[in-house]
Amino acid sequence: MERCTVFVDGKSLVRYLLALLYKFNIEKCGTVRVAARGRFISKAVTSVLSLLNLLHHNYAVSHISIGTVVLRSSSAEKHVSKIEIVVANMERVP
Repeated sequence: MERCTVFVDGKSLVRYLLALLYKFNIEKCGTVRVAARGRFISKAVTSVLSLLNLLHHNYAVSHISIGTVVLRSSSAEKHVSKIEIVVANMERVP
């Protein structure tokens, strides 16, 4: 499943949209997991919504999970929100 995962961070929105299309069309993934933490959650949601708006008849969101990750450093710990969105290709998933 790690092969079919797109991690969202500080790059432009178009890169993540192209990464999703690459995972589906070139690597032939039936489902792709989009993962983000913190301030990049909105970019992950926007990239998935852009894919669905462009090609709504081919793709669908199959699962969304949200949660919190605890990041520990030597002096403190920090709670950071996370999201994982699973997008399915309707042509490849029964």
